Amino acid sequence: MRRLLAFLDPLLGCAPLVIKPHYRPARQTQIRDDEADSREQLPESGTPPSPLLARAVLRDGNIYLRGVYSKNKKAYYVPIVGELVQLIERRKEARSIKTDSGVLLSSLVFHRAGKPIAEFRKSWATACKKAGCEGRIFHDLRRSAARQLIRSGVTKDVARQLGGWKTDSMFSRYNVCDEEDLRDAIEKVTKYNETESQKIVQIAK
Repeated sequence: MRRLLAFLDPLLGCAPLVIKPHYRPARQTQIRDDEADSREQLPESGTPPSPLLARAVLRDGNIYLRGVYSKNKKAYYVPIVGELVQLIERRKEARSIKTDSGVLLSSLVFHRAGKPIAEFRKSWATACKKAGCEGRIFHDLRRSAARQLIRSGVTKDVARQLGGWKTDSMFSRYNVCDEEDLRDAIEKVTKYNETESQKIVQIAK
């Protein structure tokens, strides 16, 4: 770039104007534990827990996502455990759709009267309003997932694979540190210093 500007300067008679690109800071909003009610306010029959689940395959106790549907174009899977097991079982029971011609069995796990779910932003906004956390977007759940995985003791490599984050730098953008983390860090340092000070006093005696 410097060589190019040095070449253009005598030709233009003045230094060319270089406009630096403006970068917006990465969004850091997440769904905190005390705001988790927003997920419970969602109509289960009308809104999937993730848009990708509408294109996922359920098999052998796992949720599989083909690479063609993932953001980084890599296939991955997530084991179905805990609340997901109960959710999937309820959705299996809801596959039967009553129509004028009889009862049909939907091939979709999440649907609206047997039809694929194309849009649910309105349902999400309503759920957030009922839960008292307006302004949250569905994608904030990925930041919440990154934070909870690390703080529950899951290694970064496993957390990245579960969430489909390709690089450490991308994962760090989602693993957001907030005021609670900073306070917890200071409390741990304070406790450590107090313990070390007591050791020194005991040695002096």
